[in-house]
Amino acid sequence: MPAPSFAKKSANIAPADPINSKLNSWLVDAPHFNRENAAKVLADGRLDAVLTSDPVSIYHLTGISPVTNMMFPRPFEAYALLMADQREPVRLLLNDFAYYYLASDERPGQWLEPRIYSSPAEVQGSFEGPPKAAAPTLMRAEDGADLSFDEKRRRDEVAALTSTITASAEIGLVKMIRDSGLAGKRVASDSFLANMYCERAELGIDFVDPAGPLGLIRRIKSPIEIELMRHAATSNAQAAMAAAQQVRAGAGLHDLRTAYFGEAAQRGGIPGFMAIDRATSIRYERKLRDGQAFLIDGVSGFNGYHGDFGRTVFLGEPDRKMAAVVGAMAKAWQAIRAKMLVGNTYGDLIKAGEEALRRSSLDIFVRFGVHSVGLWHSDDPSGQSAEQYIGTKLEPGMVLSVDCPLFDEGIGGSAHYEDLTLITNEGPVALNPEFPAALLI
Repeated sequence: MPAPSFAKKSANIAPADPINSKLNSWLVDAPHFNRENAAKVLADGRLDAVLTSDPVSIYHLTGISPVTNMMFPRPFEAYALLMADQREPVRLLLNDFAYYYLASDERPGQWLEPRIYSSPAEVQGSFEGPPKAAAPTLMRAEDGADLSFDEKRRRDEVAALTSTITASAEIGLVKMIRDSGLAGKRVASDSFLANMYCERAELGIDFVDPAGPLGLIRRIKSPIEIELMRHAATSNAQAAMAAAQQVRAGAGLHDLRTAYFGEAAQRGGIPGFMAIDRATSIRYERKLRDGQAFLIDGVSGFNGYHGDFGRTVFLGEPDRKMAAVVGAMAKAWQAIRAKMLVGNTYGDLIKAGEEALRRSSLDIFVRFGVHSVGLWHSDDPSGQSAEQYIGTKLEPGMVLSVDCPLFDEGIGGSAHYEDLTLITNEGPVALNPEFPAALLI
């Protein structure tokens, strides 16, 4: 069997162009998520709405990233509400200062209806009627102060929402639910607090688990998400290959991982992790040596969307057996790619890889793992049975990874092959550059 193609240098590792300015324009007219698919998911699940307080899902549905919720275990309550009726806006309830300090800089279009809450204006001796809301919390400014453009704009953004302000997250949420006509309806919610608030208000809502619906919404990408995924996949793969080209015998795993993190950051990405020769712990360290074959598997994010890329690196001339193994894995991946057609299933892809390996006549075990990639490393719905997973049908707008790691030890090294692929009606489309199966240093 011929050895796989190797690349001593790659001409395609330049930083990808930033698309943040384009993203700001896109979000004026449409949200991140695929609204048509979301409507179908909610209709199929007989749901009137989805309510989420998860920071990733809030970002997906609103374009607003509640950073404080991501840094801590939800110090400020935030909620996004997606109605089944596509004519309804997406609604967002956020703490007043969080909106002023964070969200006002991420101004989406008219499809989003933001609301804010503060705190009670004063301590009440009785509970006759809802408490009045305190004025929004803003930075201090003297009367007549010469405010900068952004200082004034942020204040104007909050001032436009004062008619919606309530004295607490609970009051604001109950009002948002009532205003949306959801009393007595069926809602998927991931917030035990929201469920408790609505029960206390006797709204009679039938709450269900949102894990399935949110996963099904995420799995079919919108045009905006596809462009974000293309950028994330490209810059991530470029960063991994650029870092690997810097490796020499004697370098440590920490050196390679640090180089990858730096390359990802230079391309506007946020580094996630890099597995090197099956080692994922950042505390594990050892030196790389001449003649070694090892896998790299890197994940970084761009505007919340993930790139995921894996290859094999040879330091020096490859061992003949490992070269043959990598060649067989590359052919298996090509067989899988050929099956990435609308209507086929995850099981069909796994079967194609296994059959290709059997044709190679090599006795090796490669574990083929199919998963959707997006805001999470796997955008597939959680809680699926094995049968549901295997039977998942490919649809246009899916972005798939098929992990192809070598699962044998004691044969001269480790190996991996992984790219991101967009499923379209016209066939599979590579989202990252199609680098060779292995890199020879």
